[in-house]
Amino acid sequence: METTCFVVSDDYHIYTNFLFYLALAVYFILQKEFSFSEWKNNILGGRKFWVSVIITAAGFMAAFAVTILLEGAFPGLDAGMFLYAVEHALSPWGILLVMIWALPLSISYMKTKNVYIPMTAHFIVNLLGNGTDVIFTPAALLK
Repeated sequence: METTCFVVSDDYHIYTNFLFYLALAVYFILQKEFSFSEWKNNILGGRKFWVSVIITAAGFMAAFAVTILLEGAFPGLDAGMFLYAVEHALSPWGILLVMIWALPLSISYMKTKNVYIPMTAHFIVNLLGNGTDVIFTPAALLK
Protein backbone atom coordinates (compact mmCIF):
# COMPACT_ATOMS: atom_id res chain seq x y z
CA MET A 1 0.00 0.00 0.00
CA GLU A 2 1.82 3.09 -1.31
CA THR A 3 1.31 6.42 0.45
CA THR A 4 1.72 9.63 -1.53
CA CYS A 5 0.22 12.11 0.92
CA PHE A 6 0.36 12.84 4.62
CA VAL A 7 -3.08 11.58 5.53
CA VAL A 8 -4.14 8.48 3.62
CA SER A 9 -2.76 5.84 1.28
CA ASP A 10 -3.48 5.74 -2.45
CA ASP A 11 -6.13 3.10 -1.81
CA TYR A 12 -8.35 5.70 -0.14
CA HIS A 13 -8.18 8.56 -2.67
CA ILE A 14 -11.74 7.96 -3.83
CA TYR A 15 -12.97 8.43 -0.25
CA THR A 16 -10.91 11.53 0.48
CA ASN A 17 -12.11 12.99 -2.82
CA PHE A 18 -15.73 12.31 -1.86
CA LEU A 19 -15.29 13.76 1.64
CA PHE A 20 -13.55 16.86 0.31
CA TYR A 21 -16.28 17.65 -2.20
CA LEU A 22 -19.02 16.84 0.32
CA ALA A 23 -17.48 19.23 2.85
CA LEU A 24 -17.08 21.87 0.15
CA ALA A 25 -20.73 21.51 -0.91
CA VAL A 26 -21.95 21.73 2.69
CA TYR A 27 -19.84 24.85 3.28
CA PHE A 28 -21.16 26.65 0.20
CA ILE A 29 -24.75 25.66 0.95
CA LEU A 30 -24.47 26.87 4.56
CA GLN A 31 -22.89 30.13 3.39
CA LYS A 32 -25.74 30.53 0.87
CA GLU A 33 -23.20 30.84 -1.94
CA PHE A 34 -24.66 27.90 -3.82
CA SER A 35 -28.19 27.03 -4.80
CA PHE A 36 -29.33 23.78 -6.38
CA SER A 37 -32.39 25.56 -7.76
CA GLU A 38 -30.24 28.28 -9.37
CA TRP A 39 -27.93 25.61 -10.83
CA LYS A 40 -30.98 23.73 -12.15
CA ASN A 41 -32.31 26.95 -13.71
CA ASN A 42 -28.98 27.45 -15.45
CA ILE A 43 -28.91 23.85 -16.69
CA LEU A 44 -32.41 24.25 -18.10
CA GLY A 45 -31.60 27.76 -19.34
CA GLY A 46 -30.75 26.76 -22.84
CA ARG A 47 -28.17 26.96 -25.53
CA LYS A 48 -26.09 29.91 -24.30
CA PHE A 49 -25.34 28.15 -21.02
CA TRP A 50 -24.45 24.83 -22.67
CA VAL A 51 -22.25 26.39 -25.36
CA SER A 52 -20.27 28.11 -22.61
CA VAL A 53 -20.07 24.87 -20.62
CA ILE A 54 -18.82 22.90 -23.64
CA ILE A 55 -16.18 25.51 -24.49
CA THR A 56 -15.05 25.60 -20.85
CA ALA A 57 -14.95 21.79 -20.61
CA ALA A 58 -12.90 21.58 -23.82
CA GLY A 59 -10.46 24.14 -22.42
CA PHE A 60 -10.28 22.24 -19.13
CA MET A 61 -9.52 18.97 -20.94
CA ALA A 62 -6.88 20.76 -23.02
CA ALA A 63 -5.33 22.06 -19.79
CA PHE A 64 -5.15 18.50 -18.45
CA ALA A 65 -3.51 17.40 -21.70
CA VAL A 66 -0.92 20.17 -21.42
CA THR A 67 -0.06 19.19 -17.84
CA ILE A 68 0.20 15.51 -18.80
CA LEU A 69 2.64 16.46 -21.57
CA LEU A 70 4.62 18.66 -19.17
CA GLU A 71 4.78 15.91 -16.53
CA GLY A 72 5.96 13.49 -19.22
CA ALA A 73 8.62 15.93 -20.38
CA PHE A 74 9.85 16.52 -16.80
CA PRO A 75 9.21 13.23 -14.97
CA GLY A 76 11.66 13.89 -12.14
CA LEU A 77 9.94 17.01 -10.84
CA ASP A 78 7.85 16.61 -7.70
CA ALA A 79 4.34 18.04 -8.01
CA GLY A 80 4.20 18.27 -4.21
CA MET A 81 0.62 17.13 -3.86
CA PHE A 82 -0.55 17.27 -0.24
CA LEU A 83 -3.78 15.36 -0.77
CA TYR A 84 -4.48 13.86 -4.15
CA ALA A 85 -8.19 14.47 -3.70
CA VAL A 86 -7.82 18.08 -2.67
CA GLU A 87 -5.30 18.80 -5.42
CA HIS A 88 -3.37 21.39 -3.44
CA ALA A 89 0.17 21.78 -4.60
CA LEU A 90 3.05 22.41 -2.23
CA SER A 91 5.88 22.85 -4.75
CA PRO A 92 6.48 25.42 -7.49
CA TRP A 93 6.05 22.70 -10.15
CA GLY A 94 2.77 21.51 -8.63
CA ILE A 95 1.50 25.07 -8.33
CA LEU A 96 2.24 25.64 -12.03
CA LEU A 97 0.30 22.49 -12.96
CA VAL A 98 -2.70 23.53 -10.84
CA MET A 99 -2.58 27.04 -12.35
CA ILE A 100 -2.79 25.52 -15.83
CA TRP A 101 -5.82 23.44 -14.75
CA ALA A 102 -7.51 26.51 -13.26
CA LEU A 103 -6.91 28.81 -16.23
CA PRO A 104 -9.87 27.77 -18.44
CA LEU A 105 -12.24 27.72 -15.45
CA SER A 106 -11.09 31.17 -14.36
CA ILE A 107 -11.35 32.63 -17.86
CA SER A 108 -14.84 31.17 -18.22
CA TYR A 109 -16.00 32.79 -14.98
CA MET A 110 -14.40 36.14 -15.83
CA LYS A 111 -16.09 36.17 -19.25
CA THR A 112 -19.54 35.01 -18.11
CA LYS A 113 -19.74 36.03 -14.43
CA ASN A 114 -21.74 32.82 -13.99
CA VAL A 115 -20.14 30.45 -11.48
CA TYR A 116 -22.42 27.62 -12.61
CA ILE A 117 -20.71 27.43 -16.03
CA PRO A 118 -17.20 26.51 -14.81
CA MET A 119 -18.74 24.44 -12.01
CA THR A 120 -20.76 22.37 -14.50
CA ALA A 121 -17.78 22.03 -16.85
CA HIS A 122 -15.60 20.89 -13.93
CA PHE A 123 -18.23 18.37 -12.87
CA ILE A 124 -18.55 16.95 -16.41
CA VAL A 125 -14.79 16.66 -16.96
CA ASN A 126 -14.29 15.03 -13.55
CA LEU A 127 -17.17 12.67 -14.23
CA LEU A 128 -15.58 11.68 -17.54
CA GLY A 129 -12.13 11.34 -15.98
CA ASN A 130 -13.03 9.78 -12.65
CA GLY A 131 -16.55 8.51 -13.25
CA THR A 132 -15.56 4.92 -13.85
CA ASP A 133 -13.76 4.85 -10.49
CA VAL A 134 -16.79 6.37 -8.79
CA ILE A 135 -19.09 3.78 -10.36
CA PHE A 136 -16.89 0.68 -10.08
CA THR A 137 -15.46 1.24 -6.57
CA PRO A 138 -18.81 0.97 -4.76
CA ALA A 139 -19.76 -1.93 -7.04
CA ALA A 140 -16.56 -3.76 -6.12
CA LEU A 141 -17.15 -3.07 -2.43
CA LEU A 142 -20.67 -4.49 -2.61
CA LYS A 143 -19.48 -7.84 -4.00
